[in-house]
Amino acid sequence: MHRILVKTAKEIAEDGTAYIYSYSILVEGIDTGGFSCESYGVQVTGEHDGESVAVCHVTTDHVRIGALVDLLARNAVSPSTLNDVVEDWL
Repeated sequence: MHRILVKTAKEIAEDGTAYIYSYSILVEGIDTGGFSCESYGVQVTGEHDGESVAVCHVTTDHVRIGALVDLLARNAVSPSTLNDVVEDWL
């Protein structure tokens, strides 16, 4: 598996604290015996505290995973809410 850093986002909390998140696509090859393909997942890392959460095997469609990463970054999704957002997106 390898990770491709795609975007970063900055969110300012009501108390003025800045939170910076990085969004990556995870790429993993899958061999089903009959054919091989790539499976894509996402990872969100909080730059301020190092918290990182990954969701693997979200889709095999590179266009859809790109759209998901754009959505995550546009809404400054944090590592702690990543699983819920991906579940709703699916």
